[in-house]
Order: sequence, then C-alpha cells, then structure tokens
Amino acid sequence: VSLFEAMERKRRKLPIVQRSYPEAASEGAEWVFRFSLMGGDTVELHRSCDHAREICRPEIYRLRSIAAIGPLSLVRVNDARLKKDILGAKEWWSPGADALRKMDCRKVVVDLLGTVRPAHD
Repeated sequence: VSLFEAMERKRRKLPIVQRSYPEAASEGAEWVFRFSLMGGDTVELHRSCDHAREICRPEIYRLRSIAAIGPLSLVRVNDARLKKDILGAKEWWSPGADALRKMDCRKVVVDLLGTVRPAHD
C-alpha cells in the first residue's frame, strides 16, 4: 500500500498490514497472507534449484524497489553496486508476484553473522 493509504488505515484504527481478505472469502476464494514486503527486505528464492533432481541452492535477494502497479525489483543480497551499474550488467531482476510464488519465495532476516532465519511477519 502507499504511504498515504497506510496513514489512512492508521487514522481509522485499522491494521496497516491487511492479513485477511473478507471480500475474497465471500466470493469463495481462499487467500492466505504469506508476508509483507517493503524496500530493503530480504527474500529467499529457489530460482536456480532443480528439485526433481534433488538440487537445491536457495538464493537470497534484497528488494530494491516496488513499482506502484506490481513488479518488484530484486538484486542479490551481496550486490552493493549502484543501480546504473547493476542495470548495465543486466542483473536487475523484476519478477511478478506469481513468479515469486512459483519459486517458493519467503521473507527472511540475515543477521550480522550471516545466519538466515524466517522473518515470521
């Protein structure tokens, strides 16, 4: 949600992060809240895994930006280059929500020692 909408929700004493969707439930759809995302968050993806051959090397990405109408912009967590340099190297990645779902995306926290833990939010 935009900052404006977040402030409106707070003003009306509603939760800023909407974890349930009563409108969808009334239409028969089952939505499950997985996690919230904002710029700077880290996610774990199974982008280059081949689970059929039991090859699993999950990768950690950092969310650099969120477009107003959907796509997210992700870079590898260890990439500290400027945006123009990442774009020039064609390593700026903008997947859609469905692509993230298919790669079993989950929000994680990486501590100072490099330990990866689920974010649980």
